[in-house]
Amino acid sequence: MIGFNMRSNKKGFTLIETLVSALILGIGLVMMGAALYSGFLFLDGAKEISIASLAAQEEVETIRNNSYANILAMGASFSFTPSSFSSLESPTGTVTIDNIYSTDNIRRLSVRVTWTGYKGRSMSTTLVTLITNSGIDRQ
Repeated sequence: MIGFNMRSNKKGFTLIETLVSALILGIGLVMMGAALYSGFLFLDGAKEISIASLAAQEEVETIRNNSYANILAMGASFSFTPSSFSSLESPTGTVTIDNIYSTDNIRRLSVRVTWTGYKGRSMSTTLVTLITNSGIDRQ
């Protein structure tokens, strides 16, 4: 007579184990996607700040190429070349020249670039330098 063995020797995964592992894998993939999305947003913001800093630096160099008398008579804003800074949304630039020392030979030059960033947030970066009448090392 043949004996029946009630225990099963089958090896493998049950349906519940497979569903749980698929759920865990899905949650992991969603979290990785969210992390990648956040990383790309951060990189985009860093790119915008770099472009705005380059625009401010370019304006500072343009101003420094003028004579001291012309610098004091400059306007308070500047405009961008659209091709150079086209990735910034609605950029504006302001220039502030003020006297921070008792002497009239040294002026502080501040260049601020403002633009609309991600989600309509107003972003800005400022570059500050000193300008003297006879050069920075000869006060």
